Amino acid sequence: MDKKSLQIYEFAVEEGTKCGGCNWETSRMYVLADSKEEAEKCLARGEVLCGACMAEMLAEEGYRVYHPSDQE
Repeated sequence: MDKKSLQIYEFAVEEGTKCGGCNWETSRMYVLADSKEEAEKCLARGEVLCGACMAEMLAEEGYRVYHPSDQE
């Protein structure tokens, strides 16, 4: 995957679905992929994260994740 072409895709999932990263229940999952088709494949394989885990993963990869309070 070319890092420059990656996008974050959000999926509504069944309430109570557990995140593969932290195992918390959530109704929204996120995946970093280069196309919607690839994102849907990741979803089908269960390779998705909750918002908190996605933000943590991005920060670990060197991205700056801003919180609304950072802009005050």
